[in-house]
Amino acid sequence: MGCKVFGIDIAPNKIENARQFYKDHPLKENINLIAADIYKVQPEDIDKLYLVIMRDTIEHIPNQEVFLANLKKFLKPGEKIFFAFPLWRMPFGGHQQVCESKVLANMP
Repeated sequence: MGCKVFGIDIAPNKIENARQFYKDHPLKENINLIAADIYKVQPEDIDKLYLVIMRDTIEHIPNQEVFLANLKKFLKPGEKIFFAFPLWRMPFGGHQQVCESKVLANMP
Protein backbone atom coordinates (compact mmCIF):
# COMPACT_ATOMS: atom_id res chain seq x y z
CA MET A 1 0.00 0.00 0.00
CA GLY A 2 3.03 2.24 -0.13
CA CYS A 3 3.69 2.50 3.60
CA LYS A 4 7.24 2.85 4.81
CA VAL A 5 7.98 -0.11 7.10
CA PHE A 6 10.68 -0.76 9.68
CA GLY A 7 11.51 -4.22 10.97
CA ILE A 8 13.96 -4.55 13.86
CA ASP A 9 15.36 -7.80 15.22
CA ILE A 10 18.40 -8.54 17.34
CA ALA A 11 19.13 -11.69 15.29
CA PRO A 12 20.93 -10.87 12.01
CA ASN A 13 19.79 -14.17 10.48
CA LYS A 14 16.13 -13.20 11.01
CA ILE A 15 16.72 -9.90 9.22
CA GLU A 16 18.50 -11.72 6.41
CA ASN A 17 15.55 -14.13 6.11
CA ALA A 18 13.22 -11.13 5.81
CA ARG A 19 15.47 -9.55 3.15
CA GLN A 20 15.34 -12.76 1.13
CA PHE A 21 11.57 -13.04 1.57
CA TYR A 22 10.96 -9.48 0.36
CA LYS A 23 13.74 -9.25 -2.25
CA ASP A 24 11.27 -9.30 -5.16
CA HIS A 25 8.48 -7.33 -3.50
CA PRO A 26 7.36 -4.45 -5.75
CA LEU A 27 7.62 -1.97 -2.83
CA LYS A 28 10.86 -3.33 -1.36
CA GLU A 29 12.36 0.17 -1.30
CA ASN A 30 9.85 1.00 1.47
CA ILE A 31 11.03 -1.87 3.68
CA ASN A 32 13.78 -0.99 6.17
CA LEU A 33 15.16 -4.01 8.01
CA ILE A 34 17.52 -3.40 10.91
CA ALA A 35 19.57 -6.03 12.74
CA ALA A 36 20.07 -4.39 16.12
CA ASP A 37 19.30 -4.55 19.81
CA ILE A 38 16.08 -2.54 20.17
CA TYR A 39 17.61 -0.81 23.21
CA LYS A 40 20.41 0.56 21.02
CA VAL A 41 18.11 1.94 18.31
CA GLN A 42 17.56 5.63 18.88
CA PRO A 43 14.38 7.47 17.83
CA GLU A 44 16.43 9.62 15.47
CA ASP A 45 17.68 6.45 13.70
CA ILE A 46 14.27 5.84 12.10
CA ASP A 47 11.31 7.92 10.97
CA LYS A 48 8.62 8.66 13.55
CA LEU A 49 5.99 5.96 13.27
CA TYR A 50 2.22 6.10 12.86
CA LEU A 51 1.76 2.54 14.04
CA VAL A 52 3.85 -0.06 15.88
CA ILE A 53 2.72 -3.65 15.40
CA MET A 54 4.06 -6.20 17.86
CA ARG A 55 2.64 -9.59 17.05
CA ASP A 56 3.89 -12.42 19.26
CA THR A 57 7.08 -10.51 20.05
CA ILE A 58 6.75 -8.69 23.38
CA GLU A 59 7.36 -11.93 25.29
CA HIS A 60 10.84 -12.09 23.72
CA ILE A 61 11.94 -8.61 24.74
CA PRO A 62 13.86 -8.35 28.01
CA ASN A 63 13.13 -5.48 30.40
CA GLN A 64 9.65 -5.02 28.99
CA GLU A 65 8.76 -2.21 31.38
CA VAL A 66 11.73 -0.17 30.16
CA PHE A 67 10.88 -1.00 26.56
CA LEU A 68 7.23 0.03 26.90
CA ALA A 69 8.16 3.26 28.68
CA ASN A 70 10.47 4.20 25.81
CA LEU A 71 8.36 2.95 22.91
CA LYS A 72 6.39 6.19 22.64
CA LYS A 73 9.58 8.03 21.63
CA PHE A 74 9.33 6.25 18.27
CA LEU A 75 5.72 7.27 17.61
CA LYS A 76 4.23 10.40 16.14
CA PRO A 77 2.06 12.15 18.77
CA GLY A 78 -1.29 10.44 19.26
CA GLU A 79 -0.48 7.37 17.19
CA LYS A 80 -1.03 3.71 18.04
CA ILE A 81 0.62 0.50 19.24
CA PHE A 82 -0.94 -2.88 18.45
CA PHE A 83 -0.01 -5.86 20.62
CA ALA A 84 -0.93 -9.48 19.93
CA PHE A 85 0.07 -12.35 22.17
CA PRO A 86 0.27 -16.08 21.46
CA LEU A 87 -2.64 -17.81 23.11
CA TRP A 88 -1.35 -19.78 26.08
CA ARG A 89 -3.52 -22.84 25.46
CA MET A 90 -2.63 -23.12 21.78
CA PRO A 91 0.09 -25.62 20.75
CA PHE A 92 2.76 -22.92 20.68
CA GLY A 93 1.35 -20.71 23.41
CA GLY A 94 4.09 -20.05 25.92
CA HIS A 95 6.63 -21.03 23.27
CA GLN A 96 9.35 -19.12 25.08
CA GLN A 97 9.06 -21.72 27.86
CA VAL A 98 8.95 -24.70 25.48
CA CYS A 99 11.03 -26.86 27.83
CA GLU A 100 8.36 -26.52 30.49
CA SER A 101 5.45 -27.25 28.17
CA LYS A 102 3.57 -30.41 29.17
CA VAL A 103 1.92 -30.56 25.74
CA LEU A 104 5.17 -30.57 23.81
CA ALA A 105 7.08 -32.62 26.39
CA ASN A 106 4.55 -35.48 26.06
CA MET A 107 4.63 -35.63 22.29
CA PRO A 108 6.19 -38.78 20.75
